[in-house]
Amino acid sequence: MIKINLIPPRISKRELQLRSELAIFALVVFLTLTIWIYRVAQITSERDDWQKKIQSHTRNLEVLKPVEKEIEEFKKQREVLKSRQETIEKLVNARTGPARIMSDISRIKPTKLWLTGFTQKDNSLTLTGVADESATVIDFINRLREQPTFESVDAPELKESEGDPKTASAKASGLRKSVEFKFRARVSTRA
Repeated sequence: MIKINLIPPRISKRELQLRSELAIFALVVFLTLTIWIYRVAQITSERDDWQKKIQSHTRNLEVLKPVEKEIEEFKKQREVLKSRQETIEKLVNARTGPARIMSDISRIKPTKLWLTGFTQKDNSLTLTGVADESATVIDFINRLREQPTFESVDAPELKESEGDPKTASAKASGLRKSVEFKFRARVSTRA
């Protein structure tokens, strides 16, 4: 007859401890692998999402390139038109500028003051002339400073002279004694 021992054999403590350590090690390895596989899947998913976003933005950029070219063309046209407008404004100011300035000067010029020179370059104006006395020149300069046509008027260079009938200033003024003057003024761009 066959004898079957139904009582489990005694397992030593060392063997029992080894089995529990092996089970814990297997569990740790399993959990580590599971977490690692999950994280790899998560990173792969994020990478795929980013690649889809990049492809989407790339397609959007390709769609916007013709619009960008149009914008650049409009900017170039705007610059050309702006330069044309500035040129037209300069021409209009040059056409009416000296006439307007001379009109303002003739309106405020004292009767005993004669202009012998008028030079304008850009916004700089140089006036030369003859007056009966220096007070007349100072009065004229003060009147110019009050005009909105002029931004600034420099101090004049004055030179008193005896009336030599041969000089142009004496002929222009008809005076025996006169004051020749020269000064610079800055014409206002707003006027």
